[in-house]
Amino acid sequence: KQWYQRRVAITAGNTDRGCVYSTESHQLATHLYASIYSVYVADWLKVFPREQIHVMMFEEHISDEIASINGVCDFLGISRFPADYMKTYLEQHKVRNSLRDSARIPYILPETKNLLKDFFKPFLDDLVEMLGDKKW
Repeated sequence: KQWYQRRVAITAGNTDRGCVYSTESHQLATHLYASIYSVYVADWLKVFPREQIHVMMFEEHISDEIASINGVCDFLGISRFPADYMKTYLEQHKVRNSLRDSARIPYILPETKNLLKDFFKPFLDDLVEMLGDKKW
């Protein structure tokens, strides 16, 4: 809870964008602030139209890498890689991911999980609105 109280102190009087890019807040919780995707997506949308930005969820990518890569190819308007080639390539270059190994995922206290849900909810709501996709 100490990081949460410190976050409240840092954010007082600052915008979300100011907090996310602040070196002071990054010393507090780099991974936490780096995960506020809505701020970064909003900055990209100031430069590029929505139809020129492809956003995917990491969880979707690791659950079906071929579909994820095909989605990127479709977005870019390039030919998809042959399915056999993709299967072979991905098998040869497989990254072992601890998210697939439930024994290696550390336990999260329910209180911590609730704090994180509360913390990220407004940012996820912003992302849903910006991207027009409720999966977030």
